[in-house]
Amino acid sequence: MLLSRDGNEWPIDDSAAPIRDESGRIVGAVLVFHEISERRRLERLAASRLEELDEANRRKDEFLAMHSHELRNPLAPIRMATSILREPALGPNIAEQARAVIERQVGHMVRLV
Repeated sequence: MLLSRDGNEWPIDDSAAPIRDESGRIVGAVLVFHEISERRRLERLAASRLEELDEANRRKDEFLAMHSHELRNPLAPIRMATSILREPALGPNIAEQARAVIERQVGHMVRLV
């Protein structure tokens, strides 16, 4: 930061280079200051935007984790009902109940998707 005579502070980048005489002895220095207020503002804006994007990414991950869990829940009853339907000596009431389970669970998955 550069402090001006009026008390204001200015963010700066600075650089220096030696001034040498004919014999190579350093007799002074050249100082260059670049005021970088706009760059600092843009850096703060970029950092803020990055935080927002990180938060959005975290929320997306939570959303996907919750939905993947919810989509897996109906699969167990569907799997069980399909294995029941493979039984050769299956009564009509049992088959109808298994089909109803599959239909209901697929309905839940359709609503989730």
